[in-house]
Amino acid sequence: MRRNAWWLLSALLVLSACRPSKTDRPIDREALVGRRTPRLTAFDVLSPLSVGNGSLVFTADATGLQTFPGSYEAFAPLRTQCTAIPSAYQPERLHIGMNFDNNVGTEQISDVRQSLDMWNGMLDSRFMYAGSEFTVQTVCHPKQPLIGFSVDSRMFAGIRFRFDVDTLHVARLLRLSAPDAVFEQVNYTDTARTDSTVYYLSVRWEGEAGLREEAPGAFVLKPRVPAYSLVCRYSADEPPLQQRLPDYSTVAVASSEYWHSFWTNGAVYDFLFCTDPRAPELERRIVCTQYAAAIRKELDHAITQLSEPYQVAIDAVRQGEPDKAIDALLSDDHAGANLPTDNGLLSAIALMCADREENSTPLPGFPKDGKWSVRWSAAAPDKK
Repeated sequence: MRRNAWWLLSALLVLSACRPSKTDRPIDREALVGRRTPRLTAFDVLSPLSVGNGSLVFTADATGLQTFPGSYEAFAPLRTQCTAIPSAYQPERLHIGMNFDNNVGTEQISDVRQSLDMWNGMLDSRFMYAGSEFTVQTVCHPKQPLIGFSVDSRMFAGIRFRFDVDTLHVARLLRLSAPDAVFEQVNYTDTARTDSTVYYLSVRWEGEAGLREEAPGAFVLKPRVPAYSLVCRYSADEPPLQQRLPDYSTVAVASSEYWHSFWTNGAVYDFLFCTDPRAPELERRIVCTQYAAAIRKELDHAITQLSEPYQVAIDAVRQGEPDKAIDALLSDDHAGANLPTDNGLLSAIALMCADREENSTPLPGFPKDGKWSVRWSAAAPDKK
């Protein structure tokens, strides 16, 4: 009997030794991205959320649109940036928002629940206004300058397009053939109007709705159903008459497929099994910076020099001071940023995980105190 018990115990020990440890198991990439989902329960004028595709970025307030640009202007302006539009005049001052009364402010919006699903590239925004619940979903096509919106509200609230209009800027409805419309924004370089730049906004909606001009430069899409959707396209050239934009669901599916591929095939850094209290915040910043870098990759100027915290971290790694490197990564101004935009973090973390090819030390940039069981995959090591 004892011999049988001994063999059973030995077999269990062998099986246990052969089973991969938690840190050896494949990284659950979807879970990693999902647990770092940015979530807002109020209007964050310092760090709004965005969707984009690298050459087009749409930054939204807590309504999922650009309903209250004035509240953000002095802090983090609600902007749309698009490489398809000449740099002489970006559509930054065109705002697409809910058609609330002009006297409505952010303080009248309640029960805000906004989340950025980075795994699918979808901004989901839910809130209450005047006793009605609103659900707005915002997506960006991965390859075309298209932004899609899905709106659901029993208030039948419409969408307002507010263009830049003054002495040097003129906007008009160029064409309307429901459910398609094309707007033209003309921007003159001087009061004599001798030269100008032009861009176009094409719109296609699904659901019964009507489009009208409410005031100079202000157009309202008014639905006659509670749930509807629309897709907007930015362009520097006048759209052809036969142009037909894809519907919202097509844009949403394309977005989801792109982001699945992005997260599945790119570098990831998993801190799930780390016990150091700094690990969760470091993981959050890495994932959110990866997303922010991807949506802005063709809009931001190339970084020729790392900002000080990240250079300090890299120097600390090379000097064998990993604790100092961790502190440096978390000492900058990105503690409250939902989508940090300094890509230096990604350079530093790749070095901390992989370092140079000749360095065989596993995770050279992390303390060897048993608290940093970092897992990484497809990282790009420093080849300098």
